[in-house]
Amino acid sequence: MKRSFIIYDKRTGAIGEQLTCKASLVNRQFMKAIGGDVVNFGRIDDVVADGRTQFVDVEMKELRPREPFDLAISGNSVSGVPEGTEILFLFDRSRTVMDASGVLELDVDYPETVKLELRHPRFVRETIEVACT
Repeated sequence: MKRSFIIYDKRTGAIGEQLTCKASLVNRQFMKAIGGDVVNFGRIDDVVADGRTQFVDVEMKELRPREPFDLAISGNSVSGVPEGTEILFLFDRSRTVMDASGVLELDVDYPETVKLELRHPRFVRETIEVACT
């Protein structure tokens, strides 16, 4: 009999992989997939998950839907960005990670529209445009 399980990051709740194997091989496949790192990675058995639309609530060990970001764009700043959000600047593919302030200030040399992609395990990935002056 086959069993499915997901592997998730214990810090962020991000879903890494969904695997299916013989029931007798679940533990071995899990350990192989995570390289034995049970401190940082966990497993939930007998679920089907989509890492693009779901995350694992690490305290409850349950799947939850990702929510949309609740952002405010004003001038050259974006506020309401959750701590730990990866911010990808689409014009040059550079990246940064949001700190606890939750506010991203954009410095530009001339008026331009800056496109950003926001990624966080608990939120739906989103691309935004900020009209900077």
